[in-house]
Amino acid sequence: MTQQPRILITGAGMTRFTRPQASPNDSLGYEFDQLAEQAAAEALRDSGIEYSSVVAVVASYCYGDPACGQRVAYRLGLTGVPVFNVNNNCSSGSSAIALSRAILIANSTIGANPGPVLVLGFEQMERGGLSRRYPDRPDPVGRHCDRIGALGGNREPCSPGMSQWTSDVIRMFAGAASEYRDISGSAALTSEQLLASVAFKSRLHGSQNPRAMLSRAPKSADDLLKAPLLSPPIRVSFCAPVATGAAAVVMATESWWSNRRLPVTELVDQELVSDFSDTFSDTNSGGYSSLCGLTQARVASSRIYHRQRLNPREQLALVELHDCFASNELMLYEALGLADKGCAQQYFSSGRWIDSLNGDGSLYLTGRQVVNPSGGLMSKGHPLGASGVAQCAEISWQHRGLAGRRQVPALDETDSNRWALQHNFGLGSSCAVTLYRRYGSGVLERGQGAKL
Repeated sequence: MTQQPRILITGAGMTRFTRPQASPNDSLGYEFDQLAEQAAAEALRDSGIEYSSVVAVVASYCYGDPACGQRVAYRLGLTGVPVFNVNNNCSSGSSAIALSRAILIANSTIGANPGPVLVLGFEQMERGGLSRRYPDRPDPVGRHCDRIGALGGNREPCSPGMSQWTSDVIRMFAGAASEYRDISGSAALTSEQLLASVAFKSRLHGSQNPRAMLSRAPKSADDLLKAPLLSPPIRVSFCAPVATGAAAVVMATESWWSNRRLPVTELVDQELVSDFSDTFSDTNSGGYSSLCGLTQARVASSRIYHRQRLNPREQLALVELHDCFASNELMLYEALGLADKGCAQQYFSSGRWIDSLNGDGSLYLTGRQVVNPSGGLMSKGHPLGASGVAQCAEISWQHRGLAGRRQVPALDETDSNRWALQHNFGLGSSCAVTLYRRYGSGVLERGQGAKL
């Protein structure tokens, strides 16, 4: 049997994520094609290649008409390469990475052009949160939203003027937090003080990321408790805000990349899953947890750990997870195997602040992992189609010592601590878990990181 090629992330780019503009008249310079072109050009420069070397483009977005990927790709050059457009809600970026990986493996297998694939994630969001674009036809996530009522939840708008879809998503994740409390017997996850501490950690990490939308950290976690309450225990300050922005990565096979710059990041394994029958089962005691992708995250990550014979608590140094809400980050600690069932609070509360590798930043170390050094969705903002690609870009910069003030100090070349995990979830549902490893020689040293 032919061995699959090793897949590398050889370059990354990202615009600063910004608040959605109030109207088209305010969006000059912030159109999706301009933003995506900026991110793509940076990724190509970072990889040291020209666009003419690219054999395919995979574009990820949700809020746009068909063929937006072509609109962006044609700004880079008219080379005739195939362009694929991917929409998988909030996990679109990871889905684009998965498709790009499949293209590289297929080309290697059939002896086609072995050149790299350019992955683009972008979104030009509107103010006001999530919304349906085609209300005159069946709602793709309507079955999920209807489960709120079936589970006894409230479907009233969380605040005046909020769209039904945004409100339903908030109700789902609030319900999951309360469900966790009831199943585990621990009230910790519905403690607003704990959620404020998690959000504060993310905001402080994000203040060290010049590409993050929320670049200023509050003075304390208590400041976050002043935000309006949406659906207990979720406050506005515990939510990832929607954003406009773009990210890009270049992916290539090891054989094509040989004799080029090292180190880079290797994509070692990936698992994508959708909903299981228990998501919609009336006999399932964890109904909200399945709606919010926790079952999917548990299954996907455990499959990877089994295949790679990897102990996540001992060997993962970096985790970029989908923290659409502070409560979801806590629950994902358990779903991704970082903490025992019912022990998310202990996992987080046992953490401590450490210096970044460069000594000019602070990172929160829980166990042996730094979770969301980028600031996560909570601080970067959440342009749906770009978020998964931005997570991959962060891991690439971390593995190469280019994360500046947020550089994780443990990412050297030893097997015990150079692993990184990415988790990305889209309602509807699609959950993607991806395992990366630092590839290439050279130990990261204090002061090596660039000031990104």
